[in-house]
Amino acid sequence: MKRIVLCTLAALLLFAEAPWAMADVITLNVTGTLAPDKGIAFCSPTCTLGGNIVIDNTLGTVVSANVSVTGETPTEGPFTTWFPFLGSGGGIPGANTTLEIDDAASDALRFYISTPTSASLVGYTGGPAIKILMTNIFADVTADQRADWTGTGALTNSAVPEPSSLLLLASGGLGLANALRRKLSR
Repeated sequence: MKRIVLCTLAALLLFAEAPWAMADVITLNVTGTLAPDKGIAFCSPTCTLGGNIVIDNTLGTVVSANVSVTGETPTEGPFTTWFPFLGSGGGIPGANTTLEIDDAASDALRFYISTPTSASLVGYTGGPAIKILMTNIFADVTADQRADWTGTGALTNSAVPEPSSLLLLASGGLGLANALRRKLSR
């Protein structure tokens, strides 16, 4: 009887912990639309974002990024380099963190997002991009030659259960089944 109680308690603890389990490295699918904001920016017919950003939400760093934009003039991206700066929400209501990734020409793609800790990706698991800003920073010094696009979108967690968590869950279930089998055979 003691074993059954202990196995049941162990199983309950495993199930109770599952909702709070957090992967260290997660992939965020990027989606969004942009519209010309100022300068020489154009969209034909729309500017669409797509790709992914892989983050380590324990360390709060970007592991890799590959985000492309279609329909924009002048052409920007692909955005593959994390700019190692996580700023505050830039005064955008509802945003407390700015995540920036750059392309080879140092053009910037900024996501203004809401995270558990301001100016940090620690604990972040995805959500809406309250504002997205893409800017052609170094095209020209003059403001009339600069191109900016703004829009909204989402960074959606494409979570897949970790193999170790599944193994732990399965071993707990097998232990419970074994204890139940022994009890019934008596």
